[in-house]
Amino acid sequence: MSNVPPVPPAPVPALPWESRSGRDPVGAFVETVRLFATNPDEAWRLTPERGGLPAPLLYGLIVSLIGSLVSFVYRWLFVSPFARMMSGPAFRRFGWLAGRHPRGCGIVFFPIGATIGILIGLFIGAAVLHLFVLLVGAARTSASGFEGTFRVVAYASTASVAQVIPFVGGLIALVWWIVLAVKGIQRMHRTTSGRAVAAVLLPMAAVAVCVFIAMIVVVGLLFAVGHRPPSTL
Repeated sequence: MSNVPPVPPAPVPALPWESRSGRDPVGAFVETVRLFATNPDEAWRLTPERGGLPAPLLYGLIVSLIGSLVSFVYRWLFVSPFARMMSGPAFRRFGWLAGRHPRGCGIVFFPIGATIGILIGLFIGAAVLHLFVLLVGAARTSASGFEGTFRVVAYASTASVAQVIPFVGGLIALVWWIVLAVKGIQRMHRTTSGRAVAAVLLPMAAVAVCVFIAMIVVVGLLFAVGHRPPSTL
């Protein structure tokens, strides 16, 4: 009988952020961002379909918060065209929407509001995306369910770091998010590229229409407030 000890099985490769236990969490975070930025196919291959929501939730919160804070700083330094359209009274009332406020309260409250908004947005975004995943039949062969879609939304949030690029960072982040989300839906739900594209783009098209209508209403209200004649009473 051979006394050679059995060879232990090789460790299964995993996404750095998902296997950060016992290692530097900052290094695992940076490596995960780098992986999704340079090799998204490999990143999604290493992403497990299941494993709980806390890990992707925390990752999505961190990368989204980084992007939001950088975007806020840029809007604080460079007044947006939206803010320039406002008259004095309207700016004092609504300037915080553009990242500027005469009293600077946005600097204090923005991180808190952004954190709460991101947490809510991740779940709402995942719920809406999963609805369309089901509608286009992209989850027929998947066992990951809502968790798989939530992982897509959370890890696709890596695109938020593109906000560090001045002026065009938002557009780059949007395109990058679409690419990551399509690849993620394919991987998490084991579906075709056509169904993945439909599941991602259809809700975005619906949201774009709603945002466009809302912008028209808001701009109209701002002009009405800014150009309202003073009361004679």
